[in-house]
Amino acid sequence: MKEQIELKPCPFCGGDAIIYYPAHNTVAVLCSRWKCGAMISIGDARCIDEVAERWNRRATDERAD
Repeated sequence: MKEQIELKPCPFCGGDAIIYYPAHNTVAVLCSRWKCGAMISIGDARCIDEVAERWNRRATDERAD
């Protein structure tokens, strides 16, 4: 069974985040409130963990550069 991916609420409006596959081999996380329009995507659908990590990152998080 695949592990459930936890997504933080939208950083702009607080709406629920959803995983979306807008095109072949693309994955995105977007705000469920369509008027908000917040979204992040990656052109490799196998990278769902990476796109979720980017969505969950906040400006107040320490960067591990």
